[in-house]
Amino acid sequence: MAAGPGKLTLLLAAALACALAVSCLEPVEQASLSPGDQEADEPRFDLNEVTLEQLLEAAKGIDGLNSRIARNIVEFRIQNGCKRVEDLLSVPYVGETTFFKLRPHFYVRGGD
Repeated sequence: MAAGPGKLTLLLAAALACALAVSCLEPVEQASLSPGDQEADEPRFDLNEVTLEQLLEAAKGIDGLNSRIARNIVEFRIQNGCKRVEDLLSVPYVGETTFFKLRPHFYVRGGD
């Protein structure tokens, strides 16, 4: 049984609406940026090289970074290493909101 003109029109309208919705989406920013991709005035740290002292000093100017998270980042790195900036999501007390605040300030040299 073939679709009638009403069903075909409805199907085409739905397909057009989906295509329009997809075309309005903004591209997702790459999370693992290289060191040169950030403005010079903002601190950037390699997750596998940064020291606790550097993080504690940076915590004064980076929204979302405090002494507890700084210590957790270093402890996580020592125990697990970091392959991607997204590894921050596995650090205790770093949820999505905090991750998106911290992400521009970190990179992983040679990471994914």
